[in-house]
Amino acid sequence: MKKLLLFSFFLCLAWNTQAQFEVAITSFEEVTIEAGVNDGQYVDTGDAAAAHDLINNDGQTPVNAAGTGPFPLGYSASYVPYDTPGDGLTDGDFVGITNFTGTVGAYTDGTQGYQFSDADGNMILTFDEFELGGLGDIVLSVDVFIQETGWEYSDGANNSSNDVIRIYAKNSITDEEFDLLNTNGFDIDELGIEGSWLSLNTSLWDGVNAQLFIEFRSNSGSEAMFIDNVRVIADSVIGVDDFTNKGFTIYPNPTQGEIITISSATNQRKDVVVYNMLGQTVLQTQVVNAKLNIGSLKSGVYMIQVTEDGYTSTEKLVVR
Repeated sequence: MKKLLLFSFFLCLAWNTQAQFEVAITSFEEVTIEAGVNDGQYVDTGDAAAAHDLINNDGQTPVNAAGTGPFPLGYSASYVPYDTPGDGLTDGDFVGITNFTGTVGAYTDGTQGYQFSDADGNMILTFDEFELGGLGDIVLSVDVFIQETGWEYSDGANNSSNDVIRIYAKNSITDEEFDLLNTNGFDIDELGIEGSWLSLNTSLWDGVNAQLFIEFRSNSGSEAMFIDNVRVIADSVIGVDDFTNKGFTIYPNPTQGEIITISSATNQRKDVVVYNMLGQTVLQTQVVNAKLNIGSLKSGVYMIQVTEDGYTSTEKLVVR
């Protein structure tokens, strides 16, 4: 699994301030779902009787995606059978990236989410590892919609009589785990968590690697869960000295004009990429005289990535 290094972001201010930054994001928009192109039911080509990674299949909803944008958070799916294996996902199921809104009404961020249903075993989604250090307080949040239906539970055994959902973060160094949601030991119908979007969040460990895992066990097409808007957020105290130590200065920031200055100790040629908060590239150019024309940008919040002589820094830019 790829390691994701989370960037520190610094505001060019003359005083210290408390700032919150989204530093790893997915809303499952990495691949656009199109009718007749990649919206078919997913059919696992692996052995339903053995644990294995799932692969993307042509014409079917993708279950894996690499992260995109300035704060990428990719993910990959796998399957673990019941103790007495069934069909698993080999019989065709609605899982993976989806734009289907018949159950959820709308997604919490964007037009797509990720669906789990009718796994006939255990479907597991593993997100890229992220490295947490020097970012202050870290919060992981996930939006979840659990379909209202007749979920089953008896004794927690790994079989079709026990539907279980678990969403948790794992410390990659100590293997410590922290649950955002764990229904093991309970009938989901009795928890009052069905039929609407829930926002789950937890604090993460400072200075260590971590990963998000989602585990889903069910045996019916009506037993479905959707997720969206997965974010890792840093809440840091930052100031002008921290920013200067990174080697770049961007001013004015916030800005109301069409020109900003990007200066550094050496003031060599700089490669500059500006992203909107959906991770889309809105401006890409080279700066040779420290002046960048941003007249094409609308008012809003952006991330500006500057590379000079092999060093890259990513900063927040506010255009008013």
